[in-house]
Amino acid sequence: MPMKKAIKYSTTVLLAFVMLTFLSFYYSGKAAGIEYLTNTNVFPDPSDGFRIITYDDTRYRTYHIAADGSIYDDASESIAVSAVDYCGTNIVILSLTPYTINVIINNFQSGRKTTVMIPVSDNGSSLVCADREQRVYLTDSSQRELRTYNTRGEMISCADTGSTIKRIFTDGDGREVYAVTDKGLMNINSNRYTGGTVPDGKLIFNGSHCCSSGTIYELDPDRGFTEIFQSGYPMICQTADNIYASDGRIIYRLNESGEKTAHYDTGVNIQQLLASGNSIGYSSGGIFNTFNISNMQPEISNSSPTASLPDYPADISSQELKITSGRISGIRSGTTLAQLKKKINYGDYDITAINHLKKTTSSGTVGSGWELIFSGGGRELRYFTVVTGDVTGEGQINSRDYDKIAEHITGGEKLDGIRFEAADINSDGQITLSEFYEVYRMEK
Repeated sequence: MPMKKAIKYSTTVLLAFVMLTFLSFYYSGKAAGIEYLTNTNVFPDPSDGFRIITYDDTRYRTYHIAADGSIYDDASESIAVSAVDYCGTNIVILSLTPYTINVIINNFQSGRKTTVMIPVSDNGSSLVCADREQRVYLTDSSQRELRTYNTRGEMISCADTGSTIKRIFTDGDGREVYAVTDKGLMNINSNRYTGGTVPDGKLIFNGSHCCSSGTIYELDPDRGFTEIFQSGYPMICQTADNIYASDGRIIYRLNESGEKTAHYDTGVNIQQLLASGNSIGYSSGGIFNTFNISNMQPEISNSSPTASLPDYPADISSQELKITSGRISGIRSGTTLAQLKKKINYGDYDITAINHLKKTTSSGTVGSGWELIFSGGGRELRYFTVVTGDVTGEGQINSRDYDKIAEHITGGEKLDGIRFEAADINSDGQITLSEFYEVYRMEK
Protein backbone atom coordinates (compact mmCIF):
# COMPACT_ATOMS: atom_id res chain seq x y z
CA MET A 1 0.00 0.00 0.00
CA PRO A 2 1.47 3.44 -0.95
CA MET A 3 2.53 5.64 1.99
CA LYS A 4 -0.11 8.38 1.38
CA LYS A 5 -2.94 5.84 1.19
CA ALA A 6 -1.67 4.11 4.36
CA ILE A 7 -1.61 7.42 6.26
CA LYS A 8 -5.10 8.33 4.99
CA TYR A 9 -6.45 4.88 5.96
CA SER A 10 -4.91 5.04 9.44
CA THR A 11 -6.30 8.53 10.01
CA THR A 12 -9.80 7.38 9.00
CA VAL A 13 -9.65 4.38 11.36
CA LEU A 14 -8.42 6.61 14.22
CA LEU A 15 -11.19 9.16 13.66
CA ALA A 16 -13.80 6.39 13.55
CA PHE A 17 -12.46 4.93 16.79
CA VAL A 18 -12.58 8.34 18.51
CA MET A 19 -16.13 8.97 17.28
CA LEU A 20 -17.38 5.54 18.44
CA THR A 21 -15.75 6.04 21.84
CA PHE A 22 -17.43 9.46 22.20
CA LEU A 23 -20.83 8.11 21.20
CA SER A 24 -20.56 5.16 23.59
CA PHE A 25 -19.94 7.57 26.48
CA TYR A 26 -22.59 10.04 25.31
CA TYR A 27 -25.42 7.54 25.01
CA SER A 28 -24.61 5.61 28.17
CA GLY A 29 -26.43 8.26 30.21
CA LYS A 30 -23.84 11.04 30.02
CA ALA A 31 -22.39 10.04 33.39
CA ALA A 32 -19.22 8.35 32.18
CA GLY A 33 -17.20 11.57 32.57
CA ILE A 34 -17.49 11.51 36.37
CA GLU A 35 -14.37 10.77 38.39
CA TYR A 36 -15.44 7.81 40.51
CA LEU A 37 -13.46 7.44 43.74
CA THR A 38 -13.43 4.43 46.10
CA ASN A 39 -16.99 4.95 47.42
CA THR A 40 -19.97 6.34 45.53
CA ASN A 41 -23.53 7.22 46.60
CA VAL A 42 -26.31 8.40 44.28
CA PHE A 43 -29.41 10.27 45.49
CA PRO A 44 -32.47 11.78 43.77
CA ASP A 45 -32.43 15.55 43.38
CA PRO A 46 -35.56 17.76 43.75
CA SER A 47 -34.96 19.22 40.25
CA ASP A 48 -35.69 15.93 38.41
CA GLY A 49 -32.02 14.95 38.38
CA PHE A 50 -29.54 13.16 40.62
CA ARG A 51 -26.65 13.96 42.95
CA ILE A 52 -23.56 11.77 42.98
CA ILE A 53 -21.24 11.84 46.00
CA THR A 54 -17.97 10.00 45.40
CA TYR A 55 -15.25 9.89 48.06
CA ASP A 56 -12.25 8.13 49.58
CA ASP A 57 -10.16 8.65 52.72
CA THR A 58 -8.60 11.90 51.41
CA ARG A 59 -11.32 13.85 49.55
CA TYR A 60 -14.84 13.91 48.16
CA ARG A 61 -16.52 15.25 45.02
CA THR A 62 -20.19 15.96 44.26
CA TYR A 63 -21.80 16.04 40.84
CA HIS A 64 -25.23 17.06 39.64
CA ILE A 65 -26.80 15.14 36.76
CA ALA A 66 -29.57 17.39 35.42
CA ALA A 67 -32.88 16.17 33.96
CA ASP A 68 -31.47 16.47 30.42
CA GLY A 69 -28.44 14.33 31.31
CA SER A 70 -25.97 17.22 31.59
CA ILE A 71 -23.27 16.83 34.26
CA TYR A 72 -22.21 19.64 36.57
CA ASP A 73 -19.24 19.44 38.94
CA ASP A 74 -20.67 20.83 42.19
CA ALA A 75 -17.92 20.67 44.78
CA SER A 76 -14.65 19.08 45.77
CA GLU A 77 -12.94 19.14 49.15
CA SER A 78 -9.83 17.50 50.57
CA ILE A 79 -11.16 15.90 53.76
CA ALA A 80 -11.42 12.31 54.95
CA VAL A 81 -15.05 11.18 54.58
CA SER A 82 -16.35 8.43 56.86
CA ALA A 83 -20.00 8.24 55.82
CA VAL A 84 -22.54 9.81 53.46
CA ASP A 85 -26.33 9.71 53.79
CA TYR A 86 -29.48 11.25 52.32
CA CYS A 87 -31.92 12.68 54.89
CA GLY A 88 -35.09 14.24 53.52
CA THR A 89 -33.67 16.88 51.17
CA ASN A 90 -30.30 17.02 52.96
CA ILE A 91 -27.15 15.23 51.86
CA VAL A 92 -25.03 14.64 54.97
CA ILE A 93 -21.26 14.06 54.85
CA LEU A 94 -19.44 12.90 57.99
CA SER A 95 -15.72 13.63 58.43
CA LEU A 96 -13.71 12.56 61.49
CA THR A 97 -10.54 14.38 62.52
CA PRO A 98 -8.30 13.92 65.59
CA TYR A 99 -10.04 16.87 67.31
CA THR A 100 -13.53 17.28 65.89
CA ILE A 101 -16.37 15.57 64.08
CA ASN A 102 -17.29 17.64 61.04
CA VAL A 103 -20.79 17.17 59.66
CA ILE A 104 -21.37 18.85 56.29
CA ILE A 105 -25.09 19.30 55.54
CA ASN A 106 -25.96 20.38 52.01
CA ASN A 107 -29.58 21.07 51.06
CA PHE A 108 -29.44 21.47 47.28
CA GLN A 109 -33.14 22.34 47.14
CA SER A 110 -32.78 25.47 49.28
CA GLY A 111 -29.08 26.07 48.56
CA ARG A 112 -28.31 26.02 52.29
CA LYS A 113 -25.00 24.47 53.32
CA THR A 114 -23.94 24.09 56.95
CA THR A 115 -20.82 22.64 58.56
CA VAL A 116 -21.35 21.57 62.15
CA MET A 117 -18.18 21.05 64.22
CA ILE A 118 -18.57 18.80 67.27
CA PRO A 119 -15.81 18.12 69.84
CA VAL A 120 -14.52 14.58 69.31
CA SER A 121 -14.88 13.82 73.04
CA ASP A 122 -18.65 14.03 72.64
CA ASN A 123 -18.91 11.13 70.27
CA GLY A 124 -17.18 8.20 68.63
CA SER A 125 -19.73 6.85 66.17
CA SER A 126 -20.21 7.04 62.40
CA LEU A 127 -24.05 6.92 62.53
CA VAL A 128 -25.31 10.37 61.55
CA CYS A 129 -28.32 12.13 60.07
CA ALA A 130 -29.75 15.66 59.92
CA ASP A 131 -33.35 16.85 60.06
CA ARG A 132 -35.22 19.57 58.16
CA GLU A 133 -33.77 22.30 60.39
CA GLN A 134 -30.23 20.89 59.85
CA ARG A 135 -29.95 19.70 63.42
CA VAL A 136 -27.43 16.86 63.65
CA TYR A 137 -28.17 13.48 65.25
CA LEU A 138 -25.22 11.29 66.31
CA THR A 139 -24.92 8.16 68.39
CA ASP A 140 -22.42 7.96 71.24
CA SER A 141 -19.53 5.47 71.24
CA SER A 142 -21.70 2.78 72.85
CA GLN A 143 -24.39 3.39 70.18
CA ARG A 144 -27.14 3.42 72.81
CA GLU A 145 -27.66 7.18 73.09
CA LEU A 146 -28.78 9.46 70.27
CA ARG A 147 -27.48 13.01 70.77
CA THR A 148 -28.83 16.10 69.03
CA TYR A 149 -26.66 19.11 68.13
CA ASN A 150 -27.58 22.54 66.81
CA THR A 151 -25.74 24.18 63.93
CA ARG A 152 -23.20 25.65 66.38
CA GLY A 153 -22.14 22.17 67.48
CA GLU A 154 -23.82 22.43 70.91
CA MET A 155 -25.59 19.34 72.24
CA ILE A 156 -29.23 20.25 72.88
CA SER A 157 -30.71 16.86 73.81
CA CYS A 158 -29.82 13.25 74.48
CA ALA A 159 -32.16 10.25 74.12
CA ASP A 160 -31.30 6.89 75.67
CA THR A 161 -32.92 4.19 73.51
CA GLY A 162 -32.14 1.46 76.05
CA SER A 163 -30.75 -0.69 73.25
CA THR A 164 -28.02 -0.77 70.61
CA ILE A 165 -28.70 1.61 67.69
CA LYS A 166 -28.09 0.06 64.28
CA ARG A 167 -29.32 2.81 61.93
CA ILE A 168 -30.69 6.36 62.11
CA PHE A 169 -32.64 8.14 59.36
CA THR A 170 -35.34 10.74 58.69
CA ASP A 171 -38.60 10.52 56.79
CA GLY A 172 -39.03 12.02 53.32
CA ASP A 173 -39.70 15.53 54.66
CA GLY A 174 -36.86 15.46 57.17
CA ARG A 175 -39.31 16.17 59.99
CA GLU A 176 -39.33 12.86 61.90
CA VAL A 177 -36.10 11.15 63.04
CA TYR A 178 -36.00 7.38 63.59
CA ALA A 179 -33.54 4.94 65.14
CA VAL A 180 -33.43 1.22 64.38
CA THR A 181 -32.41 -0.60 67.56
CA ASP A 182 -32.34 -4.17 68.85
CA LYS A 183 -35.84 -3.53 70.19
CA GLY A 184 -37.25 -2.27 66.88
CA LEU A 185 -38.04 1.12 65.31
CA MET A 186 -38.03 4.16 67.62
CA ASN A 187 -39.47 7.57 66.77
CA ILE A 188 -36.97 9.98 68.35
CA ASN A 189 -39.39 12.93 68.17
CA SER A 190 -42.00 11.17 70.34
CA ASN A 191 -39.38 9.05 72.18
CA ARG A 192 -41.36 5.83 71.77
CA TYR A 193 -41.22 2.60 69.79
CA THR A 194 -43.63 2.26 66.87
CA GLY A 195 -43.60 -1.52 66.45
CA GLY A 196 -43.60 -3.38 63.14
CA THR A 197 -40.71 -4.55 60.99
CA VAL A 198 -38.08 -2.35 59.34
CA PRO A 199 -37.13 -2.80 55.65
CA ASP A 200 -33.57 -3.83 54.88
CA GLY A 201 -31.19 -1.74 52.78
CA LYS A 202 -30.98 1.98 52.04
CA LEU A 203 -34.30 3.82 52.27
CA ILE A 204 -35.01 6.43 49.58
CA PHE A 205 -38.23 8.28 50.41
CA ASN A 206 -40.88 9.86 48.21
CA GLY A 207 -42.98 11.70 50.77
CA SER A 208 -44.16 9.13 53.33
CA HIS A 209 -43.38 6.22 51.00
CA CYS A 210 -40.06 4.44 50.58
CA CYS A 211 -38.80 1.58 48.42
CA SER A 212 -36.66 -1.37 49.47
CA SER A 213 -35.98 -4.81 47.95
CA GLY A 214 -38.86 -4.74 45.47
CA THR A 215 -41.44 -3.49 48.00
CA ILE A 216 -43.01 -0.07 48.68
CA TYR A 217 -43.66 0.84 52.30
CA GLU A 218 -45.53 3.67 54.00
CA LEU A 219 -44.00 5.15 57.15
CA ASP A 220 -46.37 6.43 59.83
CA PRO A 221 -44.91 8.26 62.88
CA ASP A 222 -47.13 6.23 65.22
CA ARG A 223 -47.38 2.83 63.54
CA GLY A 224 -44.03 2.51 61.75
CA PHE A 225 -43.67 0.80 58.36
CA THR A 226 -46.59 -0.77 56.51
CA GLU A 227 -46.16 -2.73 53.26
CA ILE A 228 -48.43 -1.26 50.58
CA PHE A 229 -47.11 -2.75 47.32
CA GLN A 230 -44.94 -5.76 46.46
CA SER A 231 -43.65 -5.86 42.90
CA GLY A 232 -42.00 -9.28 42.75
CA TYR A 233 -38.90 -7.65 41.24
CA PRO A 234 -35.53 -7.28 43.02
CA MET A 235 -35.36 -3.50 42.39
CA ILE A 236 -38.10 -0.90 42.64
CA CYS A 237 -38.47 2.90 42.76
CA GLN A 238 -41.37 5.32 42.78
CA THR A 239 -42.30 8.76 41.49
CA ALA A 240 -45.35 10.82 42.42
CA ASP A 241 -47.34 9.17 39.60
CA ASN A 242 -45.80 5.79 38.80
CA ILE A 243 -43.94 2.73 40.05
CA TYR A 244 -40.82 1.41 38.28
CA ALA A 245 -39.24 -2.00 38.78
CA SER A 246 -36.43 -3.98 37.19
CA ASP A 247 -35.42 -7.63 36.80
CA GLY A 248 -31.76 -6.60 36.50
CA ARG A 249 -31.77 -5.44 32.86
CA ILE A 250 -35.21 -4.26 31.71
CA ILE A 251 -36.95 -1.45 33.63
CA TYR A 252 -40.76 -1.63 33.72
CA ARG A 253 -43.42 0.92 34.57
CA LEU A 254 -46.14 -0.70 36.69
CA ASN A 255 -49.67 0.34 37.52
CA GLU A 256 -51.22 -0.07 41.00
CA SER A 257 -52.21 -3.67 40.17
CA GLY A 258 -48.61 -4.56 39.31
CA GLU A 259 -49.29 -4.82 35.57
CA LYS A 260 -46.55 -3.68 33.17
CA THR A 261 -47.54 -0.62 31.12
CA ALA A 262 -44.16 0.33 29.57
CA HIS A 263 -40.54 -0.83 29.50
CA TYR A 264 -36.98 0.30 28.79
CA ASP A 265 -34.24 -2.19 27.90
CA THR A 266 -30.95 -0.94 29.35
CA GLY A 267 -28.94 -3.65 27.59
CA VAL A 268 -26.72 -4.08 30.68
CA ASN A 269 -26.83 -5.68 34.11
CA ILE A 270 -27.94 -3.02 36.60
CA GLN A 271 -27.30 -2.94 40.34
CA GLN A 272 -29.30 0.12 41.47
CA LEU A 273 -32.54 1.78 40.38
CA LEU A 274 -33.60 5.34 41.28
CA ALA A 275 -36.33 7.76 40.17
CA SER A 276 -36.32 11.55 40.25
CA GLY A 277 -39.21 13.43 38.66
CA ASN A 278 -39.29 12.41 34.98
CA SER A 279 -35.83 10.82 35.11
CA ILE A 280 -34.88 7.23 35.86
CA GLY A 281 -31.32 6.43 36.92
CA TYR A 282 -29.52 3.11 37.14
CA SER A 283 -26.00 1.92 38.01
CA SER A 284 -24.11 -0.61 35.92
CA GLY A 285 -20.49 -1.60 36.33
CA GLY A 286 -19.81 1.40 38.57
CA ILE A 287 -21.22 3.88 36.00
CA PHE A 288 -24.47 5.77 36.61
CA ASN A 289 -26.84 6.19 33.64
CA THR A 290 -30.05 8.15 33.16
CA PHE A 291 -32.98 8.34 30.75
CA ASN A 292 -36.28 10.23 30.51
CA ILE A 293 -39.47 8.23 31.10
CA SER A 294 -40.78 9.46 27.72
CA ASN A 295 -38.24 7.08 26.14
CA MET A 296 -40.02 4.01 27.54
CA GLN A 297 -41.83 1.72 25.11
CA PRO A 298 -45.51 1.05 25.88
CA GLU A 299 -46.59 -2.54 26.55
CA ILE A 300 -49.03 -4.05 24.06
CA SER A 301 -52.37 -4.78 25.70
CA ASN A 302 -54.88 -7.33 24.35
CA SER A 303 -57.80 -5.82 26.22
CA SER A 304 -59.53 -2.47 26.00
CA PRO A 305 -60.53 -0.51 29.13
CA THR A 306 -64.11 -0.54 30.35
CA ALA A 307 -65.87 2.79 30.07
CA SER A 308 -66.80 4.43 33.37
CA LEU A 309 -69.92 6.50 33.88
CA PRO A 310 -69.79 9.42 36.35
CA ASP A 311 -73.25 8.73 37.85
CA TYR A 312 -74.64 6.67 40.75
CA PRO A 313 -77.88 4.92 39.82
CA ALA A 314 -80.62 4.12 42.32
CA ASP A 315 -80.10 0.35 42.06
CA ILE A 316 -77.22 0.68 44.60
CA SER A 317 -79.02 1.07 47.94
CA SER A 318 -79.19 -0.12 51.54
CA GLN A 319 -81.77 -0.41 54.31
CA GLU A 320 -79.17 0.09 57.10
CA LEU A 321 -76.41 2.22 55.60
CA LYS A 322 -76.30 5.73 54.18
CA ILE A 323 -75.24 5.72 50.52
CA THR A 324 -74.60 9.07 48.90
CA SER A 325 -72.52 10.20 45.95
CA GLY A 326 -69.10 8.63 46.53
CA ARG A 327 -69.67 7.50 50.16
CA ILE A 328 -71.04 4.49 52.05
CA SER A 329 -71.32 5.56 55.69
CA GLY A 330 -72.92 4.36 58.89
CA ILE A 331 -70.75 1.23 58.92
CA ARG A 332 -70.11 -0.18 62.40
CA SER A 333 -66.54 -0.97 63.45
CA GLY A 334 -65.65 -4.66 63.15
CA THR A 335 -67.83 -5.17 60.05
CA THR A 336 -66.27 -7.66 57.64
CA LEU A 337 -66.39 -7.29 53.87
CA ALA A 338 -68.76 -10.27 53.60
CA GLN A 339 -71.13 -8.69 56.15
CA LEU A 340 -70.99 -5.33 54.36
CA LYS A 341 -71.95 -6.90 51.03
CA LYS A 342 -75.07 -8.38 52.62
CA LYS A 343 -76.16 -4.89 53.73
CA ILE A 344 -76.01 -3.45 50.19
CA ASN A 345 -78.47 -4.04 47.36
CA TYR A 346 -76.35 -4.02 44.22
CA GLY A 347 -78.22 -6.28 41.79
CA ASP A 348 -75.96 -8.06 39.31
CA TYR A 349 -72.91 -5.85 39.82
CA ASP A 350 -69.52 -7.35 40.68
CA ILE A 351 -67.72 -5.79 43.66
CA THR A 352 -63.98 -5.14 43.86
CA ALA A 353 -62.69 -4.00 47.26
CA ILE A 354 -59.46 -2.01 47.72
CA ASN A 355 -58.38 -1.58 51.33
CA HIS A 356 -56.72 1.45 52.99
CA LEU A 357 -53.29 0.03 52.01
CA LYS A 358 -54.33 0.29 48.31
CA LYS A 359 -54.46 -3.50 47.95
CA THR A 360 -57.27 -5.46 46.32
CA THR A 361 -58.84 -7.83 48.83
CA SER A 362 -61.72 -10.29 49.01
CA SER A 363 -62.02 -10.46 52.81
CA GLY A 364 -61.10 -8.73 56.06
CA THR A 365 -62.48 -6.11 58.42
CA VAL A 366 -63.61 -3.00 56.55
CA GLY A 367 -62.01 0.28 57.62
CA SER A 368 -62.62 3.91 56.73
CA GLY A 369 -61.15 4.77 53.34
CA TRP A 370 -61.74 1.43 51.61
CA GLU A 371 -62.84 1.79 47.99
CA LEU A 372 -65.67 -0.38 46.66
CA ILE A 373 -65.93 -0.61 42.87
CA PHE A 374 -69.24 -1.85 41.42
CA SER A 375 -68.86 -2.94 37.80
CA GLY A 376 -71.05 -4.57 35.19
CA GLY A 377 -73.20 -3.75 32.19
CA GLY A 378 -70.64 -1.27 30.93
CA ARG A 379 -70.77 0.72 34.18
CA GLU A 380 -68.22 1.26 36.93
CA LEU A 381 -69.27 2.97 40.17
CA ARG A 382 -66.85 3.86 42.97
CA TYR A 383 -67.66 4.46 46.64
CA PHE A 384 -65.44 5.05 49.70
CA THR A 385 -66.36 3.59 53.08
CA VAL A 386 -66.80 5.59 56.27
CA VAL A 387 -66.70 3.43 59.42
CA THR A 388 -68.17 5.31 62.38
CA GLY A 389 -65.38 6.35 64.78
CA ASP A 390 -62.62 4.64 62.74
CA VAL A 391 -60.36 7.64 62.11
CA THR A 392 -57.20 5.61 61.37
CA GLY A 393 -58.77 3.24 58.81
CA GLU A 394 -57.96 0.07 60.75
CA GLY A 395 -61.60 -1.09 61.01
CA GLN A 396 -61.49 -1.36 64.81
CA ILE A 397 -61.80 1.41 67.39
CA ASN A 398 -58.76 1.86 69.65
CA SER A 399 -56.82 4.58 71.46
CA ARG A 400 -55.27 5.86 68.22
CA ASP A 401 -58.71 6.93 67.00
CA TYR A 402 -59.71 9.04 69.98
CA ASP A 403 -56.16 10.35 70.30
CA LYS A 404 -56.51 11.78 66.78
CA ILE A 405 -59.87 13.29 67.72
CA ALA A 406 -58.35 14.85 70.85
CA GLU A 407 -55.56 16.39 68.76
CA HIS A 408 -58.16 17.88 66.40
CA ILE A 409 -60.17 19.39 69.26
CA THR A 410 -57.16 20.83 71.11
CA GLY A 411 -55.66 22.56 68.08
CA GLY A 412 -53.22 19.86 66.95
CA GLU A 413 -53.34 17.94 63.67
CA LYS A 414 -56.66 18.62 61.95
CA LEU A 415 -58.78 15.81 60.55
CA ASP A 416 -60.12 16.14 57.04
CA GLY A 417 -61.91 14.17 54.34
CA ILE A 418 -62.98 10.66 55.31
CA ARG A 419 -61.14 10.90 58.64
CA PHE A 420 -63.29 13.93 59.58
CA GLU A 421 -66.49 12.14 58.48
CA ALA A 422 -65.56 9.07 60.56
CA ALA A 423 -65.08 11.26 63.66
CA ASP A 424 -68.22 13.38 63.11
CA ILE A 425 -70.55 10.92 64.85
CA ASN A 426 -73.73 13.03 64.71
CA SER A 427 -72.97 14.37 61.18
CA ASP A 428 -73.37 18.01 62.21
CA GLY A 429 -70.15 19.14 60.54
CA GLN A 430 -68.32 19.60 63.86
CA ILE A 431 -66.05 17.48 66.03
CA THR A 432 -66.47 18.20 69.74
CA LEU A 433 -65.96 16.52 73.12
CA SER A 434 -69.18 14.57 72.62
CA GLU A 435 -67.58 12.78 69.65
CA PHE A 436 -64.45 12.10 71.71
CA TYR A 437 -66.45 10.45 74.52
CA GLU A 438 -68.60 8.53 72.07
CA VAL A 439 -65.60 7.06 70.25
CA TYR A 440 -63.92 6.38 73.60
CA ARG A 441 -66.94 4.27 74.62
CA MET A 442 -66.83 2.38 71.31
CA GLU A 443 -63.41 0.88 72.01
CA LYS A 444 -63.67 -2.86 72.48
